[in-house]
Amino acid sequence: MYDVQQKMKTFPNRTIFMALPTGYTG
Repeated sequence: MYDVQQKMKTFPNRTIFMALPTGYTG
């Protein structure tokens, strides 16, 4: 999911994505 990665960069709360399981970003 490349969209997720892009959101991580634009999203102000990157820690939330980081905290999520790797499966979510997979």
